Amino acid sequence: MSVLAVQLLAVILVLGGGAGVLAEWGAAHFRTAFMYMGFTAVVGGGLLIFPGEAVHVLAALVV
Repeated sequence: MSVLAVQLLAVILVLGGGAGVLAEWGAAHFRTAFMYMGFTAVVGGGLLIFPGEAVHVLAALVV
């Protein structure tokens, strides 16, 4: 997996999580919205900021 693939995955996670936050917030499910927000901030943000390290971690998990 390349760095570009990890960054693309991160963008998909962040955008999908943002859509989930908006949907849950509109439905007044605030706890679920904050869970989406936290997950995408940690995972998606981490993948965007450290894509090179994420490639090594994902490779280690697969092997």
